[in-house]
This record gives sequence, C-alpha cells and structure tokens, in this order.
Amino acid sequence: AWAYILNWEFEVAKQILGVVRQYLSDNPDFREQKKLKKKFLHRELMLSTFSDNAIQAEEQITHWLSSYSGEGDYYFTASAKACLLYARREQFDCKKIGAYYESIRELFIRGNAEFGTVWHDCIVGPGLKMCGDLDRAARVYLRAIEVAERINGRGSPLVAMPSLMLAEIYYERNDLGRCSDLLESNFDFVETMGFLDQLISAYLCKSKLLYLNGDTKQSASLLELGNEVATKYDFDRLKAHIVCEQVRQAVALGK
Repeated sequence: AWAYILNWEFEVAKQILGVVRQYLSDNPDFREQKKLKKKFLHRELMLSTFSDNAIQAEEQITHWLSSYSGEGDYYFTASAKACLLYARREQFDCKKIGAYYESIRELFIRGNAEFGTVWHDCIVGPGLKMCGDLDRAARVYLRAIEVAERINGRGSPLVAMPSLMLAEIYYERNDLGRCSDLLESNFDFVETMGFLDQLISAYLCKSKLLYLNGDTKQSASLLELGNEVATKYDFDRLKAHIVCEQVRQAVALGK
C-alpha cells in the first residue's frame, strides 16, 4: 500500500488497505494485532495526506498520535507529526509550523530516516511561504536538496521534489533565471514522486515563465496538461490553481 501511495495510485492503495482492515476485523486475537493496526492506521493517514484530504488526515493523525506516539518509533511519530503540519496548513492554521518543524525533523534523524527530512521540509516550505517567510522557506528547500543529493544524487525524483518548490520561491522573488534553471532540470520528474504542492509549483511557474516570454500558446497548453494531471489523480487543489491561472492569463490577453 505504501508504494502505491507514494506513486499516487490511490485507488489501488485503498483496495489493499481494505483487505488489511478486513483481516484485522476477522482476526481480533491475532498476536501481532496491535503492531499491524498501528502500521495500518499510519498508512491510512498517509493516504489521506498524499491524496490531499486535509480534514480527514487531521482526524486520523490526531487519533494515531494519541494512541501510538509514545511507543518510541521515531520515524512513524515524526512522519505523523509532519503530516499534521500539512493538514493544518491546508486549513490555514500555520501558527505552529515555525515553532515545531525543527523538533519534528530531529525525530526523523533520531529514527535514522534522514530521507524523511526531505519530505518533511517539503511540507514545511509551503507553510512558511503561506506565512510570507520566503527566506526561511528557501533555506528549508535548499537544505532538503542538499540531503536529497547526498542520498540519491543529482537528477533524481527526490531532488526534484524540493527543487520544483524552490523554483516557486525564486519566481516570487523575480529571480526568473534561477527559477527557469530549476524547472528545466527537474520538470521531467514532476509526476514521479512527491506531493501535490510540487505539481502546483511546476505547472504554474513554467506556464507563467512561458507567458512572460510571449509564448502564450505553449503556456496555455501547459496549463491544459496540468488540468489533465489534476483530473488523473483527482487533485482538486491543483485544478483550482490551474483554473485561476487560466483566468488570469485570459483576462491579461483581453479574452
């Protein structure tokens, strides 16, 4: 189920988790019941997070943390707490991001899961951006890129995830050269791994750059492609961003 969640094959993941749920229900005396249920509920909250269901994710995460966070599994606890930052961020509750993100990151490190810090920083970055703290968001992404390159090397999906989000920060700062460079070197990985947020950053920033360079037809085509991706994965938030940019460009062109 975890592999399918990471690859955004959510329906397959739901089917697998459904099988596990039924097994747990049918075998209440299974000696590994508690351990399996802990992992099962963790996968469920991850499914809600990756499929961008923030309200459901918050409910699942809160329940999981109240039941299992004190059991000494640093990686599981860190990932659940990171997902809680995401869930609350998408409900415009960002007040705890600045205070807690470093302590959550430390849990990943204590759990020997440095790769998890890349994912964590890619949850934190958009929250800091929402708060208007572009400098700190950029530092978080640069740190994530450094870790990802150390783990998987340059030109990898893990590196692309924070790189595409960093491109958006450069665009907001009008540093269009660096924004373009990051998009050029990482756009091919946009659908291979990561969060919905990298899709928003990638498609919108690339389309805006094309528009600024006068290539309005290609810009519009890219937005249409982004809309197809949103439909493919049922990412309503991506679709909303795409529609807003389509309207903006159409109005600017006098359509």
